[in-house]
Amino acid sequence: MIVLIDRIDVVEPTVLDRLYYYQHYYTTNSLTCPFRFAFYDMKQYEQQTEAPAEFHEGIPNQELLQRAQAANPDPARLIPVQKAGFEGLEKRVAKQEEFIRLYNEQLEV
Repeated sequence: MIVLIDRIDVVEPTVLDRLYYYQHYYTTNSLTCPFRFAFYDMKQYEQQTEAPAEFHEGIPNQELLQRAQAANPDPARLIPVQKAGFEGLEKRVAKQEEFIRLYNEQLEV
């Protein structure tokens, strides 16, 4: 017995479709941006359940934040924070360096 299946035409994306894809792929405000990372900051007060909006780079990726909350090594003290793109990583490094500097100053006193 031979079964004939209709051929499905595959539509190739246009140049504009590809440009749109690449634009959103590398834009940190897009949910399709692969350069999103979750870090942990110390809570500022005990009842805090999420990081302030200024700590989230671009549009928050809820799936990434949920995975970070599930993997949180110390939920009582740490809160997940999302950073996007290389600029976000640079800001994170600068923030950590500032924290280390302030901590070292406290140790010297």
